[in-house]
Amino acid sequence: PAYRLVLAAADLDRPMPAASERLYDLMTKLAAIEQTARGENPTSYEDHLRTHLADLIRSGHTRLEDLAAALGQSLAALRADLKANHLDFKTQLNDVRKTMALAYLRETDLSITEITFSLGYADCSIFTRACRKWFGRPPRDVRRAAT
Repeated sequence: PAYRLVLAAADLDRPMPAASERLYDLMTKLAAIEQTARGENPTSYEDHLRTHLADLIRSGHTRLEDLAAALGQSLAALRADLKANHLDFKTQLNDVRKTMALAYLRETDLSITEITFSLGYADCSIFTRACRKWFGRPPRDVRRAAT
């Protein structure tokens, strides 16, 4: 079965009364990630890399070898590309985790434990330490500040 949503063109220009700017920003970022993953409108090698890293984080495979396989490259070719683009794997992985953590804390009702494991951390104390490093406070405080 196919489903369809039909809207009048004039309705598309109307403001949404319950619009969330943060949710819009999150969805815009996620849409860009999906476009890059499909090869549409790639903006940079770094964006392409970060898209794959986000997918790998979600699947629990966060080694350099996993990224090379996801990109269809040898380990040596990936290292050369990273070097040519002045990028560091661990820095990129950490930055993507930070972005995902902030989105999960601000925009979802996932528990801290669920977020911890979604980001590939072995336990909550490691995620809490990362949050303190990134945001200067533990995850619960980051979540409270967003509401």
